[in-house]
Amino acid sequence: MELPLQPLKSFTASNSSEHNIQPETNSNKDQREKLIKAFRDTLEKFEPSGPVVVITPIMKRAHSLETSKEITFVDSSSCDAENHANTFMLTLCAAEAVPVGIFITKGQTEQCYKQGFNLLMDIMKESAFNGKEAPATFITDDSEAEINAMKKIWPSSSIL
Repeated sequence: MELPLQPLKSFTASNSSEHNIQPETNSNKDQREKLIKAFRDTLEKFEPSGPVVVITPIMKRAHSLETSKEITFVDSSSCDAENHANTFMLTLCAAEAVPVGIFITKGQTEQCYKQGFNLLMDIMKESAFNGKEAPATFITDDSEAEINAMKKIWPSSSIL
């Protein structure tokens, strides 16, 4: 599934009546503060608002494995200053493990995880976990937010 790309709109201080940037009437300090606020406001408008999910053809195929409806491993890590979380979902296969999905969220809150899990399910639809709504068992670490999100999305699954 391809997501439509939206071009970024250019921003110039001269066309920003919302922030009232007028060099000839404001002091340099006021001008700088208004310009910084204008840039921050613009960035907030264009920053992605939700998770990014990666499903490759191999990952789609991994969902057809019998093991994907039995057991799925979930592991998250945060590796940057903004606390973005990289979440990997894997199932067993002849080569030990294969990913069934990856998503990146803005944080490690229950809400962030729920958004990521829901988007993954929206993409995979009825083919997820070998045609089952959820695997019988998830294995994860002790992240309370991650566990709570999985319990809400897949209440029939055991979580270890």
